[in-house]
Amino acid sequence: MSSETNYAESLHQFQIYQLVNAAALTLYVFDYLLTIDQEISLVWASRWTWMKFLFLMDRYLMVANFLMQQFLIGTVEWDRGLNCQGLARAWDYLCTIELLLSEAILSLRLWAMWGNNKWLFITVLSMFIGTALWQQYDAEMAFRTGDYTFDPLLSHLSKGCVFDARVNHAGVAYLVTLTVDFGTVKTSPKQVEQYLIKAISDGYFGLCPDN
Repeated sequence: MSSETNYAESLHQFQIYQLVNAAALTLYVFDYLLTIDQEISLVWASRWTWMKFLFLMDRYLMVANFLMQQFLIGTVEWDRGLNCQGLARAWDYLCTIELLLSEAILSLRLWAMWGNNKWLFITVLSMFIGTALWQQYDAEMAFRTGDYTFDPLLSHLSKGCVFDARVNHAGVAYLVTLTVDFGTVKTSPKQVEQYLIKAISDGYFGLCPDN
């Protein structure tokens, strides 16, 4: 009975991961197609600056993120000899880099909108970096208390990585950052509120959906 229960739980977990991933990928492709014309006319045609580099890195690292997720959740068949935990750790680092990039861009936008107020920039960016560091710390603790392995019960499905973590509070970082950004929008002048909402949606649309 225990074996059958474990099988059902593992199968259910895999199905949820794959459905969430498929939904996130669909939204990303939809958003990309809606904005690619603006990207070509406004970004690609502009000269190279460090801000353009940050934007393109933030936008296209998500492609690598989704590709890596397909191996992790078993959508794509891959060599069983590859290190599952190593791949999962690399994916988590990629998520942290994406978070830092998107929130750094948001901080720069806020800084510009508030007249280059350096104290506002330092405060907001410090909170963003703090949440990213918390996320990475939590992931490292989860790696030490759990293990990424192939699920032997799902023999008829594509093989993927199953993570049994006893402690994981990575979602707290996202909730804290979302709360801070929501407060920033509500306390901002009306004339910049719509731009802040757009900036926040840009920053959070690319966050890792399965973390």
